[in-house]
Amino acid sequence: SSTSMFGDWVMQFLDRLFSIFANQLEIETGGKIELMIATVVKSITDVLFQQMDAPIHEEATRKLLTFVSNNVIPQALTSMRSLLNSASVARPSESLAIFIPFLYRKLITLPDNNKKSSSSFSTTPSSSSSSSSTTGVTLTHATESETLWYLTLLSDVLRGANAAVLKYKTEIINVLQCTLYHKENVKIVKTAGQLLENVLKTLVLTRPLDLRSVPSSFYASDDFKATHYKTWGDQVNFKSLDVKWHIPNADELAFASQLIDTFGQRALTDLERIISHQSASSSAPASAPMKEDGGDDHMDVDTASSSSSPSVKHQLYICFRTLRHMLWSGCTLPYAEGEDGGASQAKAEEAEQEATRKAHWHHQDDDHEEFPFLEVEYK
Repeated sequence: SSTSMFGDWVMQFLDRLFSIFANQLEIETGGKIELMIATVVKSITDVLFQQMDAPIHEEATRKLLTFVSNNVIPQALTSMRSLLNSASVARPSESLAIFIPFLYRKLITLPDNNKKSSSSFSTTPSSSSSSSSTTGVTLTHATESETLWYLTLLSDVLRGANAAVLKYKTEIINVLQCTLYHKENVKIVKTAGQLLENVLKTLVLTRPLDLRSVPSSFYASDDFKATHYKTWGDQVNFKSLDVKWHIPNADELAFASQLIDTFGQRALTDLERIISHQSASSSAPASAPMKEDGGDDHMDVDTASSSSSPSVKHQLYICFRTLRHMLWSGCTLPYAEGEDGGASQAKAEEAEQEATRKAHWHHQDDDHEEFPFLEVEYK
C-alpha cells in the first residue's frame, strides 16, 4: 500500500541522513557545509514528521534514538537537534517518552538508592520541589563532547513539546541544577541556559500546535492518509486551515513560575552577594570569603583560585547567563496581576499570534550578544 511505501521511504531517507552525518567528522565544526546541511535537514524534516501516522512516527523516532545513542558527532549536532525537535513537535508525548529516559540517564547519575526506581521511568506529573529532587544527583562522568551532545539534544527535544514537558518536571530541574552551575565548563553552562530558555518558551508561548497545510478534518480522513504525499508543495488558503493554538494552561504557567523562582532568584541572590563581597573587599582586603548562611547551597564568593570553588568571573558568567535566558523568554510571559499591558486581552492575543506566525517556528541558535566585559574565553 502507499502507506507502507511511505514508511519504507522514510526509513531509507533517515539512513541516508545518518550516512551524511557520519561523514561530517571530516568537516569543520560550525562551518558553512555544516550549516548548509542543517538548513536543508530542518526544512525537510519539519514537513516530513508532520505527515507521519503514529506507527511510522514511532519507528522513525526509535531509529533516531538508536543513532544518537551510538554516535557522538559534534559536526552533526545542529542537524541532529533539528531532527529530534521535528519528531518532538509532531507528537510531543510519544517522542518525549522515548527520548527523555535515555537522555536523562546519559546526563545524570542517581544515588544508589534511587537507581532501581529510575529504571521504571515515571510518566506522571511530578510535584517534587527542586531541593528534594536534586539530593545526591550528579552529572555522569562523560566527556565534554558527550555532555554537550546529550544536553543540546535534550534542549531541542523539549522545545515546542507543550504540556508534555510537565511529566518530566523533576528530571528537567535535576539536569539544570547539575549543568547550569557547572564550576568549570562555560560551554555546558551556556547550553544549560539555552535548555532553560527553551523550556520556558515551551511552557508560555502561544503558537500553532502543528505545521500541517490542510485542515484537521481533512488530515484525519483515510483518503488523505493514503495520498498525503500528493499534496506536498500545494498552495493553500491559510484562512481555511482552522489552526489550533497552544494556549498555556495553569499547570504550565505554574511550572514556568517555579523555574523562574528557583533559578532566577538564585542568580539574583548570588549576584548581590558577589557585588556586596567585592565592595567589602575593596575597603577591607583582609575580609574572609563570604558563604551562604545555613550551608553551601549557593556559590562561595572567593577571589582566590580553588579547585573546589569557581572563580568570581565564572560565578558572574553563570548569573548573567541565567538572567539573560530568563529575560529572553520572559518577554512572552503573561502580565502580572493587576496589569493590562496598555491593551485589551483580545488585542494582546492577536499581537502575540501574529508575532508567533512570523518568528517562533524558525530554529534559533544561541547567537545573541555575549557579555563584552568578560574576557574572551567567556564568549
